[in-house]
Amino acid sequence: MGKRIFNLLLAVAVFLLCSTVVKAEGEYVFVRQWPEEIMGLREPAGVAVDNSGNVYVADRDNHRIQKFDSEGTFKIQWGNYGWDPGQFRGPAGICVDSSGNVYVADTWNDRIQKFDSEGTFKIQWGTEGWDPGQFR
Repeated sequence: MGKRIFNLLLAVAVFLLCSTVVKAEGEYVFVRQWPEEIMGLREPAGVAVDNSGNVYVADRDNHRIQKFDSEGTFKIQWGNYGWDPGQFRGPAGICVDSSGNVYVADTWNDRIQKFDSEGTFKIQWGTEGWDPGQFR
């Protein structure tokens, strides 16, 4: 139960870090669906869009981040299963700040990782535990 609460709070924290509230009015129209077989997604757990319209997907079961243009064309991916910087164990929450930095909630590694828009690792913080600065 504690891990589920942590994951929820972590996802909310990442969302709040990078969110901008926009009120949309009117009707919504379905535009398109990207074919899953092209992307190879396995349990996509988070999505974020940068100022240029690029779409970042936290591909949880593949332990990676995938980047697409606004039309769904694949651009780049980074990460794989592991504990080292730039590796993931179930990435879930993802957001992009106004400078194009990508923040990923690396769920089972109990940390947040920061990357540039091309997937270059910048910094990480958090460890497993109950103290301030730790995640569980």
